[in-house]
Amino acid sequence: MIELIIPGGNAALKIPFPDIPQLRSDVTQDIVIRALETFTAESVPVDFNTNPVITFAMLQKLSLTLYIEQEQSVNNVPLVKILNLAEFAAGYFFNFEKTQFEDLMVDWTKSFLTLSSSLGNAANIAFLLGVEYKRYDPGTLAAVRAREDAANRSNMDFYNSGRISGRR
Repeated sequence: MIELIIPGGNAALKIPFPDIPQLRSDVTQDIVIRALETFTAESVPVDFNTNPVITFAMLQKLSLTLYIEQEQSVNNVPLVKILNLAEFAAGYFFNFEKTQFEDLMVDWTKSFLTLSSSLGNAANIAFLLGVEYKRYDPGTLAAVRAREDAANRSNMDFYNSGRISGRR
């Protein structure tokens, strides 16, 4: 669980993530993100540090940008997209499944939240992001991607050779 504190009276529309050592790939490990989820005060009123959690109305103002391989690969995704808890009484939309990804190596120090407008919070408030991840030996993801690239090139060579039925 990542806790990102949004200060009371915050006027910034871009809130960066801090460095998160447990989720950082380095020479000793490859950390890949498999799924993300978020929570609101309607389901989790306070976080593990007893900070109040953002409300659903606040979450609707937030979007997520993740840097992957030195580019903004996940760009301005509305955070309600990764809310997977149902609150029927509040009458908002929900997704029963976690938003899943295929082994993303995220650079958290370049990733951020974007606000469409001020949250209007007078006191500090917590944004919670649940992260499902997997830890591999260093270089594992690069080796898998190299094999996939080689297989894709081989498939394209076969396709371009005309040996597929109907092509000459």
